[in-house]
Amino acid sequence: MSIYGAKWTEGATVEFASYTDVCKQIINETDRETLSHRRFPLRFIFSNSAEDIRNIINSVHCELGARVLNISEVLNNDEQWPTRDEICRLIKNTETDTVLIALSEYLRFLNDTDFSSFLYAISSIEKPNVRVFIPMLGLWERFYALFWKEFYRAKEWAPVWRISSAPNKHTKIYCLQFNTDNLDSKLEGSLPGCKLVKSVSEWFSTYLQTEVEKIIIVSKVLNMLSKNASSDNAVDFRLLQDQKQLLEEVYGLEVPIDYNENEKRYWTQLFHLISQQRRDFSNSFLKIVEYHFNVHDMSSLSLGKIVRLIEQASDFDIWLLAKTLPKVNKSNEYLNICLSSLDSFKQEKLISKLWFKIFSFKSEHLSQKTCDERRDILREITRAMSDPEELIPDLEKELSTLLNKLDKREVIKYLTGLTSYERELIIKLLLEVDSKDGIRDELMKLYPELKYYIDWESIKLSIDAPEWIIRYFTLYNFSKLQNKKHEEIDTILNKFNHNKESFSEWYIHLNLVLKLIEDKGREMSSGTLRYIWIDGLGAEWLPLIANLVEKSGKATITFKALARVSLPSTTKCNRYEYEKIADLDNFVHSQSSYKHPECLVKEIEIIEKIVDKILRYPEERIIVVSDHGFSFLCTKEHGSYKAFNFDAEHEGRVMFMEEGNDYIGDEYYMVWNIMDGTCKDIYKKALIALKHLSLNNKVPYREVHGGATPEEVIVPFLIIEKKKESDHGSIKKFEVKFDSTELSLRNPILRFKIIPKPDKVVAKIQGKELNVEASSSPNEFTIRLTSYSTGKYVLNLYIDEGVYEQEISIYGGFKERELF
Repeated sequence: MSIYGAKWTEGATVEFASYTDVCKQIINETDRETLSHRRFPLRFIFSNSAEDIRNIINSVHCELGARVLNISEVLNNDEQWPTRDEICRLIKNTETDTVLIALSEYLRFLNDTDFSSFLYAISSIEKPNVRVFIPMLGLWERFYALFWKEFYRAKEWAPVWRISSAPNKHTKIYCLQFNTDNLDSKLEGSLPGCKLVKSVSEWFSTYLQTEVEKIIIVSKVLNMLSKNASSDNAVDFRLLQDQKQLLEEVYGLEVPIDYNENEKRYWTQLFHLISQQRRDFSNSFLKIVEYHFNVHDMSSLSLGKIVRLIEQASDFDIWLLAKTLPKVNKSNEYLNICLSSLDSFKQEKLISKLWFKIFSFKSEHLSQKTCDERRDILREITRAMSDPEELIPDLEKELSTLLNKLDKREVIKYLTGLTSYERELIIKLLLEVDSKDGIRDELMKLYPELKYYIDWESIKLSIDAPEWIIRYFTLYNFSKLQNKKHEEIDTILNKFNHNKESFSEWYIHLNLVLKLIEDKGREMSSGTLRYIWIDGLGAEWLPLIANLVEKSGKATITFKALARVSLPSTTKCNRYEYEKIADLDNFVHSQSSYKHPECLVKEIEIIEKIVDKILRYPEERIIVVSDHGFSFLCTKEHGSYKAFNFDAEHEGRVMFMEEGNDYIGDEYYMVWNIMDGTCKDIYKKALIALKHLSLNNKVPYREVHGGATPEEVIVPFLIIEKKKESDHGSIKKFEVKFDSTELSLRNPILRFKIIPKPDKVVAKIQGKELNVEASSSPNEFTIRLTSYSTGKYVLNLYIDEGVYEQEISIYGGFKERELF
């Protein structure tokens, strides 16, 4: 027998320099000198090159006429795994020279015992004068170690041929050890030069195709058997346990997220995201995440932008934020702690975590920055998407526990002022703490709307009102806050509501609402105009509304006045043909009794919503009117008493008089001739209470109206003008976020953030330049206003080329302490 270009090696194997030498040997192997050559048909041909294998198959088939037989012929379905007997029968039934392909791909998935026993079985097959050529891609080392070196006929003849010069091009084969049902469609064609193998039959024909760098096996049968597979000089097997390994090893994308089997559905979605949206991101996982969330730089996301992402987020989005944001955005420490501790990625779970994670912190470990950050993000979330009221039972439980363990100053760290329960608690604490310890300032900062409610000092009326009226409402609002009538209120009432004459003297000098409507409506000759009637809106609410409008930045109040309603102070006598907002009136009338502080908190919330609604109207100007106010001081709890037994309505505040009823007014009530309003054509006179008492046999338990006290008959008259878009501020490229624009005289330090980081910041008040201190964080700044007294100031921030204007208030608190 002639051996072309070959040399003998150990165990009667023959080594060839190239596949062409092997082909020559096959074609010219006509002189079968030994009995073994004639009895045993198998010829094993080893190469580490799939290209060599393909060339040998083609040459033997074309030049020798040998038929090509794939072991997949024994399969009844694509995912069937052949048995040893089936392949042995296939060989035994061969009647002509044959190239049997894919046997090496079968052997790869056998364990060592089955590997050697199978080779013994097929090598013992006798088939005289028939040759079966078996191309073997790789596998030589395993073949030799487990079978050939111990095979009893190894030295008798040379049925094993090796190509020594074959290039060692390793094909990477990835066996996915996890469920791939939802991945197949995304894997298909997602990587150039990568072949997806979905079945056993497809695997047996893979190496016949054009050579690929990577093969991904998703066949369930093959992946089940893959624990037996081992790498060699032709292929490199990798068992991938999860999608993270798939992304990193196959896609070459480093994913800085630890794999958790409980989160596998999110990994599947992540794979879909990457396979769908992968662009030229230079293998940057962060860039892919930023592309998904449509943000430029995750590391500098503002709190507002993060909240908008959470607002629109799916479970997967929150999972992705939780796994990436804490690693790149270090400015939001509390948010990062909450994200990192999530074990469920539903939106409501994250919101709950933001509310309650803080209660796992000991008070001494809580920094002011952490507390403020929690409040900021919860304020943004509450404004944008979530009503926190359903969390109140759990919140009450946590805070009640703290109240029993900690000093009140420490409890404040855990408050946000965003829920009705917290607001009620803030009011209770305000009434309990000493005015000298500074806690009240901290509490007011948490509930700025309460501060606005009592802020009569800042109100500048367009039409002057008597000083005693401003003083009265200052006392009234504080009395409502404290749930206790200030003694000076009775002093004022006894003077100015002593009788009909004293009442009339101040009452007729105030502008009637109808007169202001007529005068101001005539002046509004240009632009769009809308009239709004807020039922039950007394003058007590003017400071709150004025502050809310101004703080919104969307509008300004160009005209504010205190006006009188027609008597009696009822809706029936003060109807307007305008759009009516009845929320406040409906709430008050729905209460069986006045409860403190619940009712005050709810009424403030109603006013907030009304202002927000008004600011959303499209008209340029809005005139706000009202029909009456309410009084909480007429209830039995606050010393009201039953003075008379008249058949009065509105819970004893007014009685319309029939013809012939002659009453003479005194210090408690007056007889009023109805001359204006919508009752003038219905009634002639009415008996009206001058003080906080009842005219009938029932004392009120809730807030009432109909009488003649200032809080019932004086209402705000407002003209609100919307700011044009250009008036909202000239800075477009920067976001400026103040911790608070209301500063205590004790600690007048203004803290704010500017995002992104500016190159230059200059601050001025009334033209005087201030010292702007940069903190350790590149976006945080501080201005100390220690040289300024109480009052309101306009701060101008010159940020790079833009100007940002903000009103700053410094308050001393001495008047509040006096009233408290």
